[in-house]
Amino acid sequence: KGTSALSEWNKCQLISSSSAVLCGKVVPSTCNTEWTNNYFGIELSTYHEKKELFTIGNRIVAGGVTYYVDAMQHHDNCNSNVGLVYIANEKECADGTPWIKADKCGFGGKISTPLNTGDDWCLYSQQQKLTEITPKTESSPSTKMPKAEGKNN
Repeated sequence: KGTSALSEWNKCQLISSSSAVLCGKVVPSTCNTEWTNNYFGIELSTYHEKKELFTIGNRIVAGGVTYYVDAMQHHDNCNSNVGLVYIANEKECADGTPWIKADKCGFGGKISTPLNTGDDWCLYSQQQKLTEITPKTESSPSTKMPKAEGKNN
């Protein structure tokens, strides 16, 4: 039964037109089963193992709505059983902290449609960082890249 993550990945790939770096489900914390503020919960294991992928300003689609990663945090309060993804509604509003209030952006953003347990989210990268997840294809001789073993290209 270790294929559920793979099937979620494939599902996310089918939904999106560009490639997602990581997909998952919105999860509840002990005090939040519906997320309506400027953050939502993800699996704590995903937070610990993959938080470096949640780059400030990267697009994240949650519950079918596009947001931008503002910050990633783990708290010791009633949200301690989840990782928290703080969102911004506009890329320019993602500043890396959920605590600074700006005139234009407020605290970065607000979830426009409440997110519930089991809603899908997918994170997208600004550049292809994970070449190992890109399917390998055969290159034709005219498009093959030369090996960079000590040669200046």
